[in-house]
Amino acid sequence: MACSPVFRSSSAGVAQSDPGGARPRSHSSEVVLVTPNEVDANLMFGPWVSLLIWMPVGVLSSLVVLALVGFAVPPIRRWLRWHLPGFKEAALAQLASAMRLMLQGGTNLADALGLLGALESQSPAGRDIASWQRRLAEGHARFEDLAADSKVVPPLFSWLVSSGGEDMAAGFARAAEIYQSRANFRVELLLYTALPVSILFLGVMLVSQAYPVIRLFVQFGSMIDQLGQ
Repeated sequence: MACSPVFRSSSAGVAQSDPGGARPRSHSSEVVLVTPNEVDANLMFGPWVSLLIWMPVGVLSSLVVLALVGFAVPPIRRWLRWHLPGFKEAALAQLASAMRLMLQGGTNLADALGLLGALESQSPAGRDIASWQRRLAEGHARFEDLAADSKVVPPLFSWLVSSGGEDMAAGFARAAEIYQSRANFRVELLLYTALPVSILFLGVMLVSQAYPVIRLFVQFGSMIDQLGQ
């Protein structure tokens, strides 16, 4: 709905307005022009309003894109699997469980490492398994000696496997149990941390969406007070 300009003069004088709707000219008086159209344009289409409205959308879109890229690109997915807390412990538990099954099934250590190396050839752990195979071929029999140069597999894993002594299958079973428990704990901790953070982000997003509208109503109220004076 169109609204005509409202002039308020601080002293006696005549205010004139240009025919094209430009700012009014005043002789010996201060004229204040208040129009709802200008208020609406400044509050609803200003740059800071656009920032408040689109910033949460941009953040959510960026997170979704990063998640899709991480799961869709195999090298990135493998790197995340062996480096992110929780995922790395789960990967180590799977590695230990696979070795335990093969050794308990009667497969010798060299063949078990060969099969495991083929499965993990493209992952960061593949280089460690290749190092285990090379050191086994050099004559090292103890697992702590095989894993001496490991980069991805932590020393705790080697200690747990070595704790089984000559029964390496039992050592791998213990390592699988410990690292599966650690993976479950890390995942639960991540969920408990993500819940309050997501609630806080949701609150910030709601406030950023509602603030321009609230300020618009406040400005209209101020304008109505000016008209009544």
